[in-house]
Amino acid sequence: MISKHNASCLAVLLALGGCRSDECVSRPAEAQIDVRVEGIVLSTIQETEVRLKINDAREFVRRFLVPAPSFVFEFKEWDRPPRTLAIHAVAFDSDSKAVAAGENRFAFRPDGCNSFVLTIAPGGLMDGGFDAPRDVGESEGPAVDTGPDSPQADGPTQDAAWSDTVQPDLLVSVSDVIKPDAIKPDTMPDTTPPADAAPPDTMPPDTLPPCTPGAKDCLGLIPRLCDGKGKWQEGKSCGVSCSAGVCTCTGAGLPGPAMVKVPKVGGGYYCVDSSEVTRDQYMPFSSRGSSGQPSYCAWNTTYVPFQTTSGQCSNGEWPPGTKGSHPVVCVDWCDARAFCAWAGKHLCTMVWGQWSDPSTSEWYNACSKGGSQTYPYPGATYKPHTCNGNEHGVVATVKVKSMSGCEGGYPGLFDLSGNVWEWTTACERSSGASDTCRSAGGAFYTSQPSMGCDSWPYGGFARNVVHSAIGFRCCADL
Repeated sequence: MISKHNASCLAVLLALGGCRSDECVSRPAEAQIDVRVEGIVLSTIQETEVRLKINDAREFVRRFLVPAPSFVFEFKEWDRPPRTLAIHAVAFDSDSKAVAAGENRFAFRPDGCNSFVLTIAPGGLMDGGFDAPRDVGESEGPAVDTGPDSPQADGPTQDAAWSDTVQPDLLVSVSDVIKPDAIKPDTMPDTTPPADAAPPDTMPPDTLPPCTPGAKDCLGLIPRLCDGKGKWQEGKSCGVSCSAGVCTCTGAGLPGPAMVKVPKVGGGYYCVDSSEVTRDQYMPFSSRGSSGQPSYCAWNTTYVPFQTTSGQCSNGEWPPGTKGSHPVVCVDWCDARAFCAWAGKHLCTMVWGQWSDPSTSEWYNACSKGGSQTYPYPGATYKPHTCNGNEHGVVATVKVKSMSGCEGGYPGLFDLSGNVWEWTTACERSSGASDTCRSAGGAFYTSQPSMGCDSWPYGGFARNVVHSAIGFRCCADL
């Protein structure tokens, strides 16, 4: 085995900006929100919709043209500062198709600067969102206190429908300052009252248009259902994509292999890459900077697959060349984790010590069809030429999905047995490069005992090991 002491600049789609002197002076009655567009050609975006939810109760919707990669708008003149702001943004192309999204939840500081940064990218929502409060660390801004005595505790629950009953003095006025100034007049009414006007008695009316009861659609990654009163009610944000009001595993255009919908033990679904990540699919990621990784991957300074002149990883595995459709190999555990995060997914889960538990292992559940099969294909009998193991005779990687019989445990999943071992999240500890982590599924050089869904090599590999027979695939929440 080879230890790669080198190389996630993970795409942190949702970040809380600190109080910066060039962006926000101490203005406790204002919230300044910087919306940034990343990972997409700006010219493809026709407009961006920003939704602001205040104290889990009332929302405001604003649509902007986006002629620049970043624009700032401000909500100000609060009569009583809010406790929390939840912000969701979706970018649409000229065909009104959602092409990028992002969302997060922030604590509002009533005694200082409130300058927030929301980045939208094709990967969409990765963590947090309206359904899961973000824990804000000291380095990122004010913490969200969710204890029983906190001011947040008396508000509506996050899973409740957005309420129409809001205390009338919550907001005196709302005004928007856009950089650059490119507001659509017909979708951005001026809600700022005249200077001599008295505070309004009620909140501004909902800005969402009425809908037909029973109708379903998607707002970026958020599925919506029109209730009996003709008002949209929003569900939990989808992890991969949303179509016709339903979360799906396809159509998101995420990097890497297409994904397959897999049932969970006990109910629900998640998404699994249909094959191992290929060399061509890995190529755009390989040149990214390596900052932002967790502490146990701090030693990893590059995502370029390791190559040497002799032994493992010396047979021209990188660059892809004519083997672009073969699994990417010679990548360590931290490389695999970082790619999946960059792609808007995660490394398929497995719990240390629970190798063959379909209720805790996304990888084993997918391979064994919920624990019902020994191999990905039906039956308990080993088939030496069905998947790419040692008995097949190639003793090298083959193109993903090229062995049609090596499909399963669920339809559309390929090569879960053989071809290459696949990294999983199962690691004995989280200390550094020498941590032992499990890979699964057998490889092109392994024989029958290592080709089953419950097979793990040599007790695992160190986190920094690279090998010409170790690759990975990703999973994602539905």
